Amino acid sequence: MKKSRGSRITIGGLGGTGKGSVSQLLSEELGYNLMSAGRYFRDFADEEGVPTAVIEERAEVDPKYDRMVDERTQEYGLVNNHFVFEGRLTWRFIEGVRILLTCGLKERVGRIAVRDNLLFEQAMSTTEHREEAAVKRYMKYYNIADITDPAYYEFVVDTTNITAVEATVKIITFLKLKDMYHPLRKQ
Repeated sequence: MKKSRGSRITIGGLGGTGKGSVSQLLSEELGYNLMSAGRYFRDFADEEGVPTAVIEERAEVDPKYDRMVDERTQEYGLVNNHFVFEGRLTWRFIEGVRILLTCGLKERVGRIAVRDNLLFEQAMSTTEHREEAAVKRYMKYYNIADITDPAYYEFVVDTTNITAVEATVKIITFLKLKDMYHPLRKQ
């Protein structure tokens, strides 16, 4: 079966932008499978019997974790169709529609604090550390200085002042305008 770019969607963005929520809603709307690069990190943690945070710390010094995520992501994209794949670098490994979610820092941190049951200050510190480490890894491993550079994406949605549902509607509108809206379920 021929693979349509519209049936292979990547959702990128920093933590707290709504990648998971929007990807879930979009995959449900389209009847597509939902995949997550973060799931691979959680799988590695389960396999090694350690918290995900430990795998993230190891990834700061050992490229094998990022490479395994990259390989699994690319392999999934090569053999599957009709999916929404969320992750910070999925656009780099899957040929498909590349969508970026952005959001102001304070709003992102507030969302992370609520999601992870943290104080705002804790969420800010954790977010800053994770993003600083990620920037170093992305530059070292991929020569990418800014994964949120709009040049890497076809469509950008700022989620700072909108809900995940509203962001999903914007993406669906974009897909329809570009003749890339191909739901599997009846509308």
